[in-house]
Amino acid sequence: MLRYLSVRIFSSAIVIFGVVSIIFVLARLVGDPVLLMVEPGTTQQDMAEMRTALGLDRPILEQYASFVVGAFHGDFGDSVRQSTPAFDLVMDRLPATLLLTASALGFAVVGALILGILSALYRGSIIDRLANALALFGQSIPNFWLAMMLILFLSSTMRLLPSAGYGTVQHLIMPTLALGLFSLARLTRLVRSELLETLSQDYVRTARAKGVGPVAIVVRHALGNVAIPMITLIAVDFGALMGGAVVTETVFAWPGVGRLMIQAIGQRDFPVIQAGAFVIATLVVVTSLITDLAYALVNPKIRYA
Repeated sequence: MLRYLSVRIFSSAIVIFGVVSIIFVLARLVGDPVLLMVEPGTTQQDMAEMRTALGLDRPILEQYASFVVGAFHGDFGDSVRQSTPAFDLVMDRLPATLLLTASALGFAVVGALILGILSALYRGSIIDRLANALALFGQSIPNFWLAMMLILFLSSTMRLLPSAGYGTVQHLIMPTLALGLFSLARLTRLVRSELLETLSQDYVRTARAKGVGPVAIVVRHALGNVAIPMITLIAVDFGALMGGAVVTETVFAWPGVGRLMIQAIGQRDFPVIQAGAFVIATLVVVTSLITDLAYALVNPKIRYA
């Protein structure tokens, strides 16, 4: 177990380092941030002095070496625009992103369990058809389009919810629906298919013959078989939700890491882009590691080599 954990931690560190290194290169393909910072009429000498102050006049390999050393110590430099440590800016926005991601994931998991169980127990019924239709709809609709439709209907037309902002439960509802519907659809289909396969097994038919009720059958016998594939898909969806939060936060003006990175890309703020990529990559990799370890808790027969 310890050997497996050591190898996974080492490989996770390599993945994080690789992601941040790729972001380092891609960020510099966006363009020169000095061109966005200067006023009309600024001389070339003044622009050169600004590049020197930002360290952008050095060779790219020297910039990369400085970046790696700083990142190893948790220092990603200061924001080009705000003159504040980039890592601190990202960490200030992280709670909002985690709140939105957790809310969307909770909505998806709870909704999928309810719909998946009902759909499997009442196969072919109106409930099953509605659940399948919702799953198809959720996997077909882009979250940015759904976000705009929610704003148009629930905010502009019905006046039920605020169109954007942060701070109350009302502000959280529409971003949660827009971000979590895709995961809800995928998880619903997974729960339904796994339960249908399990409910067709001989031991389940034996339990029914003994008079065990459908709820007890699902809870005692069926849900255990759904746990491992569901945990796997939840871990995958966590990374997808963190990525999808970039669009959702922008549409709803949600003050999270995703919106901060979109602003940083537009401003060519390299330190903030790199710090944001590091934090998101770390969260996704750590979640993957925790998921691998959770398998043994769900199924004690699993051993790590």
